[in-house]
Amino acid sequence: MGYYQDALNRMKLRYRAMIESPLTTLWEGWGIGSEGFGGGTYNHAWSGGPLTILSQYIAGIETLEPVFRTFRVAPHPAHLNFIRTQVPLPGGRRIVFEMDKSAHSGTMYLRVPEGTSAQVVLPVEFQRWSVNGEPKNERQLTLSAGEWHFEMSEK
Repeated sequence: MGYYQDALNRMKLRYRAMIESPLTTLWEGWGIGSEGFGGGTYNHAWSGGPLTILSQYIAGIETLEPVFRTFRVAPHPAHLNFIRTQVPLPGGRRIVFEMDKSAHSGTMYLRVPEGTSAQVVLPVEFQRWSVNGEPKNERQLTLSAGEWHFEMSEK
């Protein structure tokens, strides 16, 4: 719905106990032990919904063609200053994405695996960017397989 900051705030509030727990998995219920509902496990897939949301909407990686043959990267970092994620693909390939931003500038790194292409969208926080050192005027680019470094600025 486009409410990226609201979504992050809600996830942080709702999952606080899991995030702050020494356990490294997401639980079946909102509480465990005496805080729990009388059963469940410490590792349950339904709790992983925010992981998909973070990847698809915050990091902005979504498939446009099956098996990520073509994919989009349109990050919406909200208050986050740093994002790093990987999307595993068949054959040991991986999409690798990293974004680091400050108040007025930022960088991104994207590895587009062989056999795929990416549509990359300039984050709304920024007005200008260069890709591998070359200034670009377009807000969206289609990139082939390779490693791509982005410098972004407000002006």
